[in-house]
Amino acid sequence: LFIFGVGVAFADSSVYQLPVIPVSPVLSPGLSIQGDTETVYPAIYQSEGINNLSDLLRDALGVQIKSGDTSNPVIYLRGKPALVMVNGVPINNFSMEADDLNSISYSQIERVEVTQSADGGMDGDQSTGGVVNIITRQPSQASDSISFMLGNPWQTQVSADLNQGWENGWLAGLDLGGDYNSGYQDHSESSQQNVSTTIGRQYAGGEVITGFWMANQNIDYPGGLTAAELSPPTQSIVSEQSEFSTLTSGANLNWKQDLANLWQWNLLSSYRHQNGNATFEDPDIGNFSQSYNSANLEPELQGNTPLLNRTLHSTLGFDFNYDSYHQTYDPENAYRNQYATFYRASLPLLTNLLFTATDRMAYIQTHSDEIDLSDQSNYTTLNDLSLKLSKPISHHWDSYIERLEGYALPFIDEQTDSGNGQAITGFALNPTTSTTYQAGLTARYQKITGAFSIYQINDENEIGYLCQSSLQCANINLPDTRERGVTLSETWQIVQQASWQNTVDMAEHVFTQAASGVDLNAEVPGASAFTWSSLLRYQFFPRWVWSVNSQYEDAYYADGDYQNVGPKIPSYIIFNTALSFRPKPWLISLALNNITNQLYYADTSFVSPVVYYYPADGREVLVTVTYDF
Repeated sequence: LFIFGVGVAFADSSVYQLPVIPVSPVLSPGLSIQGDTETVYPAIYQSEGINNLSDLLRDALGVQIKSGDTSNPVIYLRGKPALVMVNGVPINNFSMEADDLNSISYSQIERVEVTQSADGGMDGDQSTGGVVNIITRQPSQASDSISFMLGNPWQTQVSADLNQGWENGWLAGLDLGGDYNSGYQDHSESSQQNVSTTIGRQYAGGEVITGFWMANQNIDYPGGLTAAELSPPTQSIVSEQSEFSTLTSGANLNWKQDLANLWQWNLLSSYRHQNGNATFEDPDIGNFSQSYNSANLEPELQGNTPLLNRTLHSTLGFDFNYDSYHQTYDPENAYRNQYATFYRASLPLLTNLLFTATDRMAYIQTHSDEIDLSDQSNYTTLNDLSLKLSKPISHHWDSYIERLEGYALPFIDEQTDSGNGQAITGFALNPTTSTTYQAGLTARYQKITGAFSIYQINDENEIGYLCQSSLQCANINLPDTRERGVTLSETWQIVQQASWQNTVDMAEHVFTQAASGVDLNAEVPGASAFTWSSLLRYQFFPRWVWSVNSQYEDAYYADGDYQNVGPKIPSYIIFNTALSFRPKPWLISLALNNITNQLYYADTSFVSPVVYYYPADGREVLVTVTYDF
C-alpha cells in the first residue's frame, strides 16, 4: 500500500523551524543531521520513486517498519515502537496498536524529523525508543501541483494540491488524492481516498490555522498462501482471506502568538475519529468492528529569561489527551484520560556547555466495561525526567551525553499475568518504565556530515503484544529487558554531482531475567539486531539524476516467540534504482524496486500454533509524473 493523497494539515510550529530545502535541478541532500536528530525531506526523494512515509523512513534511515505496508504500519526505532507526531501532536492509536499513518498526506509533508534519542521526556509516553515528528507544509509556502503515478504490478496514484496565500496574511489549501494497488502483497489489493482543507491567517506577531481532513481506506489481506509461494519457505502457511476498512476524519487548530519580545504562546489542538471494520472468511473468527476517538489539547509558553549572566530558555506546557474506543470484542468500551504538565529548561553552564533538563508529570486514568468487572478503572501517576549535556569539541565536532527516566503505556486489551500466563478479564494499567543512557558525537566537514551514538535502554515490566488465534490481542507483562547498541548516520558529497548516505543501527535486545515462558538472555522477539540503508545519487546531466538504494534487515524472532524456539524471520536485502528527469516545472521518474524480486518479510504476526508469514512487495516498476504550477 502506498500511503498517498491528503491527510492531516497542521500549521508549522516555531519549535521545529529548519531551513527549507528547495526542489531544484541541482543535486540536494535529502537528509540533514543535527545533533541526535535526522531530518528527511520527502521532496528530494521523489526522484527515487519513494511515494509513501514507511518507504521513506526505511529507505532513507534504515528504520524498521513492522506490519509491512498494511493499513497502519508500525515504526520501530532502536527495536521499540516510536512515538509518531504530526507537528508536535501525537497520533499514536492506543487501541489499534499502530499509528494511523493512512490519514497523513505524503504530498503535504515538508520534512520528517527523526530523533533516536533519550531526549524525549517532553513528548510523553512511547517516546523512550525515539520520536518521529512529521512537519507539514503551510499553504502559503506550497506550490500548486498535480501528480500521477502508474506501476506494475497494477497500481495508480493521483493527487492534486491547490494552495493560495494573500498579502493580507490569509491562506487556504485544498488537497485531493487517491490510490489503488492490486499487488502490494500477494493476493491482495487496497484503495484509499483522501481530502483535506486548510484555512488560516498569519499576522504580525502570530498566526491561526485550522485544518479539516478525511481519509477512507479499504484493504484485502493475503489469503490461501502456501509454502511454495514463499522464498525461502519456513513453515506451513495457513491463512484466510480478510477484508478491512477504515474511515478516519478529524480537525486541527494551531494558534501561535508573540506575547513579548522574548516570549511566545502556542496552542495545539486536534480531534480524530476512526471507524474500522473487518470481515473474515473463517466462520470461527467472525467479524468485528472498532470505533476510536481522540482529542488533544496542548498549550505551551516558551521564551528566554536572563539568569546568572546567562540566558535561560524554557518551555512550560500542559497536555490533555482523551482516547476512547468501542469494539465487538472485550473490553467492549474503554477510555483513557491523560493530564500532563511538562517543563524544559536549557541553560549554558559554562562557555559552550549547554545543560538541558526536561520534566514531565502525568496523571492517567483508564476505564473499561467488562462482563465480569463492570466499571473497572485504574489510574497511575508517572514522572519523566531527562537530563542532557551538550558541548562543541571543535569547529567540526559536537558531543552530548544524556539520561532519560521514561515510560510507555500499554494498549487497552486483555492483560496476561506474567506469573502464570493466564489471561485476566479486565484492564490493568501497567506501564513500562525505561531508563536510557546515551552518548553521541556529530561531525561536520566540508563534504561529510555524520553522527554516532551509543546507548543502553533498561526496561522494567516490558509490555509485549501478542494476538491469539481468536484474533483477540493481549498485552503480556514480560520480565525486564535490555537494549544496547550503536547508531551511525552519514551524508557524503563525494563530488558536486554525486552523494552517498548511509544509516546503520546495531543492537542487542535480550531479556535480563527469567520468567514463565521467558528464558534469561533470550532475544526479544520482533526486534532486529542490525538494520542498514544506503543511497547513492549521481547527477550526470543538469536535469538528470540516477540513484541506487538498498536496505538490509537482520533476522529476528517472530512476535510471541519469547523462548526463541521457532525459526527466525529471515534476513533480507533489497536493491532499488531510479532515473529522474526534471525539466521545470515537470518531474518525471522511472523506478525499479526490489530488483532481485526477493519476497522479504515486512509483515509477520504470531498466532499460536502457526506463524503467519506474509511476503512484502516483489519487483515493481513505477512511473511518476508531477507538474508544479
